[in-house]
Amino acid sequence: MKNYFNDDMFFSDYKIKFGQCDPGGILYFTALFDLAHWVYEDMLLESLPENNYFNHDQIVIPLVHAEADYISPLKLHQKVTVRLTVGEIKTTSYQLITEFYDQSEILSAKVKTVHVCVNKDSFDKTEIPDDLREALSKHSG
Repeated sequence: MKNYFNDDMFFSDYKIKFGQCDPGGILYFTALFDLAHWVYEDMLLESLPENNYFNHDQIVIPLVHAEADYISPLKLHQKVTVRLTVGEIKTTSYQLITEFYDQSEILSAKVKTVHVCVNKDSFDKTEIPDDLREALSKHSG
């Protein structure tokens, strides 16, 4: 994957792999969620290199909601551009919107996820840390 920032969005260029496709050569539906998560992970790691929230001592950020719209097939070895923006940011949770565009820049799929910050030990909701909120705000569309 090749990642880059542009204005308030995070982009990633990706080529669909054989192991992500069904026997017909179409991206398997769960692979879309994998790609969305990989781009999210890259965005956070590049935005906050000093504080890895995927391996944090006090906070975990589980996914609590996911939905997808499949508009047109993504096919084997097709190049796609993935655009990640941050939707609503609340006190303890935030929404991510991940869009997948084909080479003609036509929207092929869209994933929306909601993540909530919780205490690693008690699993009680906790406020989004300031540095994470700031990083997310930079990508809010």
